[in-house]
Amino acid sequence: MAKNNENAAKILDYWFALDFLSQDKYPDYVEIRNKIKRHKEDWAKGKSKYKTIETFIRLEKKDITTRQLYDEIYEEAKSCGMKKWGNLTVYIGRVKREKCIECISNILSLPSEADNRVEKSSERIAWASLQLSPEGKYIEHSLSLSTILWALDEIKVSKEKLSEALDNQEYTLAVETLENRFFDKEKRAEVENEKKLDTNKVNIASDGKIEEIQRFDITAVTLKTLQELFKEIERRYIKDNIENTVDENDNYEEIYGISFQLFKDEETKYKREADNYLGLEQSYFSNDIKMVLDLARNDELSKDKYLGEDIQEYITTLVNSKKNETRRLDMVRPDNGNLVKFKSNLSELLRIQNAPLGKWPSRFMPAFMQQMAINLAIGKGTSQLFDVNGKIFSVNGPPGTGKTTLLKEIVVNNIIERACLLAEYDNPDDAFVQCDFIHGDKEENAYSKYTRHWHRLKNDEINNYSILVTSCNNAAVENISKELPKGVVGDLKALENDSVELRNELDSVAKLFDPKQSDMKEKTYQEEAYSDIYFTRYAQTLLETEDVWGLVAAPLGKKSNLSDFYKKVLYPLSRDFYTKRGTAEERVTKYKKAKADFLNQLEVVKEQQKRLSDLGDLFDSLVEAEHDKEEAKEQVRIWKLRCEEVHASSEKDILKLTQQLSFATEKVETCEDILGEIRQNIEDKQEKKKKTHDLIKQLLEEEFSKRNSVGIFTKLFNKEKYNVAMQLADEYKKDADKQRKLSLNWNKILNS
Repeated sequence: MAKNNENAAKILDYWFALDFLSQDKYPDYVEIRNKIKRHKEDWAKGKSKYKTIETFIRLEKKDITTRQLYDEIYEEAKSCGMKKWGNLTVYIGRVKREKCIECISNILSLPSEADNRVEKSSERIAWASLQLSPEGKYIEHSLSLSTILWALDEIKVSKEKLSEALDNQEYTLAVETLENRFFDKEKRAEVENEKKLDTNKVNIASDGKIEEIQRFDITAVTLKTLQELFKEIERRYIKDNIENTVDENDNYEEIYGISFQLFKDEETKYKREADNYLGLEQSYFSNDIKMVLDLARNDELSKDKYLGEDIQEYITTLVNSKKNETRRLDMVRPDNGNLVKFKSNLSELLRIQNAPLGKWPSRFMPAFMQQMAINLAIGKGTSQLFDVNGKIFSVNGPPGTGKTTLLKEIVVNNIIERACLLAEYDNPDDAFVQCDFIHGDKEENAYSKYTRHWHRLKNDEINNYSILVTSCNNAAVENISKELPKGVVGDLKALENDSVELRNELDSVAKLFDPKQSDMKEKTYQEEAYSDIYFTRYAQTLLETEDVWGLVAAPLGKKSNLSDFYKKVLYPLSRDFYTKRGTAEERVTKYKKAKADFLNQLEVVKEQQKRLSDLGDLFDSLVEAEHDKEEAKEQVRIWKLRCEEVHASSEKDILKLTQQLSFATEKVETCEDILGEIRQNIEDKQEKKKKTHDLIKQLLEEEFSKRNSVGIFTKLFNKEKYNVAMQLADEYKKDADKQRKLSLNWNKILNS
């Protein structure tokens, strides 16, 4: 195995074991029960404000023979003033995490110092968990066995490397064996077919009305079944590994915990149910890590030219730190011995052609390092500097350092690049290719009789500019997904010292993202008109706030988010978008206008980009000339020293040195001439800027003069003369605005 593959395999081996054996601690039911206690007291007094609340019921061994699961759920709901509940998450058994660690340590014969760890765990973990539906029925494939308990026997058998003893397929098979034994659908239907559960529980409301509380199905899982599962796990995974002793009689416990949400009514349940059950194993990446690990062990990882090589470089970065020193570009602490190369790299990274064509609407510009990261991330540059990072680009920083701000600029870049590609089509329908379904059970292999086909983009390059934000933390993803559509008008407010010109520019941009000021009008299928920017109404409904400008992103992932997106966006959009015949033609007309506006603005931006690029080239020439001048001066100094050293040498040597000195002196004079030309170029641009300001002033005076050249009587009785005067004044104003933009460009160029 190649050395780099070997290093990658060792690191992946560790990552896999760490990820596979990760398991959250047992739920903190004490905190939950305290909250429930306060709620029950408030509800009894008629003061409760909750429409939904999370609760936790704890049952012990002695409760199994004397209680019914439904009775426990029912009484909890009734005492909380609730009528509905969501899925029931059941935790079976509890064991000390530290005892499991000790057991693994003993099996692997780890050094004794491992027992002297400073930070020993005081947590407890569940043996297994599963989910029941609100009707008490087992939810298929929800059984989860503690990977830590399962691993104890596997490690005993193999006594090899920890990761080699852990196999996802073997673990899945063990879970399926338990599931088939205790929750086989056919078997349970036979056994419980004749059971008669009390499913007629009711609640008497304060007005005397009978309100029926949710009920269990006759095939609901019983506490007895849960206890049988406990005993099987105890026999199979606990007995030969962990013991309760006289001194430590609580190393493991027979405890059953039921966690669930309670709801005031069905409507509240529909809106607020959050089913994020993932089981006990918090292993999000173990299958992926195992796949990459196998590739590394077989010397195949580095041979994968798409991402394999980049992944290996990423994994072994710290191991290969010395090797990477020659490739690393330190923009914070540049090599003082090579400042010329540093400045050259800096100029290349920040070159205007390598930046996005647009910017997120905000009065603030990206900071120096942010802009550098943005340019590197979007990868528009063609030099080797932009290839060195490969296909994986990592940005690290603590909260509040601008990572989300940086991401917004990348989003803007991708939106514009996609628009450039989509603008190649005269009709938006031309951008798509119709495809047939293959595995559907309806006519033409479709999944629905109403939808016979699906469509994909004709130009797959457009998909390169889609962005998928992923994380094992739902909150982190949702924060970004909800941040992007959020209103931006507040970020465009002028500051106290801003010029009138800047205030006007900020106001004009803010108007583009303010739904209240939008000129675009849309209608729902019920003919309700509203102002729109980019699916604004759907974004407001989905995110439950008016403070959004458009549906540029949406939180998906978990079941409740997907359900919300369908019910609040996709379904109403299908009704609203084509309300009548002829709507398609109207939308094509709107598309063509939007396309024309976009291409016009794109041309303006590219022209500004070219001007800034020219100035950048001018600046590079200035830096290069200054560098050449300093080099020439240094040569003069060196040759002077040599002349002094060989003063006593032959005339021939002196003549040669004199000629070299003359050549260096001429080079200095040439550099001075180049610098003079550059300075003259800058002075010419400043003169053009002054002339532009003078012309703006003249045009504004002409506009003012024309607007005031006709009085109120002319406006009333000689509209033709009045309109001619106003049109002429408008022309002067347009010319003034055009010159003002030109002046802004000169300011940007001269201030760069």
